[in-house]
Amino acid sequence: PACSTTKRIPQGDALYTGADVVLNAENVKSGQTKVLQADLENMTRPRPNARFLGIPFKLLFWNLFYTEKEKGLKKNLQNKLGAPPVLASAVDLDANTQLLENYLENKGFFGASVTADSTWKGKKASVTYTANAGNQYKIRSVVFEEDSSSQLTTAIQSLKETTLHKPGEPYDLDLIKGERLRIDALLKEKGFYFFSPEHLLVQVDSTVGTHEVDMRLVIKPETPAEARNIYYIDDVYIYSNYSLNT
Repeated sequence: PACSTTKRIPQGDALYTGADVVLNAENVKSGQTKVLQADLENMTRPRPNARFLGIPFKLLFWNLFYTEKEKGLKKNLQNKLGAPPVLASAVDLDANTQLLENYLENKGFFGASVTADSTWKGKKASVTYTANAGNQYKIRSVVFEEDSSSQLTTAIQSLKETTLHKPGEPYDLDLIKGERLRIDALLKEKGFYFFSPEHLLVQVDSTVGTHEVDMRLVIKPETPAEARNIYYIDDVYIYSNYSLNT
């Protein structure tokens, strides 16, 4: 019965049943809105008790075999088959709203704001997060640093045509991280053995137009000389008697 899921809830608390997210976003395709909404809901913490076919079986087993004893068969069954109730008191609304706002900003919604509203019905509680994302910023232009006197800069410039950042596409922090990894991997193939993704910086200017950004990829000034140099193969030694088994 439904009441059996809440019979071990402490006084003044409630069983947390999960969160819903209402996303208000402009200039975003409906399919993308659904993906963003699902991502936001999955980011909220804690997660409610797991359900199978709508039934929280592990919570039911926890209550069925509940005991305050530290040892014994019943305690073993409770821990092995069950899971304790996720309580409403474990929900940090401020932390969740900040987390969702950060995620939206990383996806190009620089003016995003999120509010939270909890609903209690008897011994159960849920939360609705309303995310007012506004407009998603799109990429207007992408510029790679130019310096013909630098082998490293010239090598990076040659990778511009295959960049992950395309004008007209949404700003996305994950793509920036992916672009740095892509460039690092290709530079390794060109001999920049000590280069690292952390040596790259993507400067973003969001004041250039209406919900647009200009992006400029540069090498950090503090990048050490060894990371700027190409390394070549010198001597090659062949150990003819070497065995992988030893």
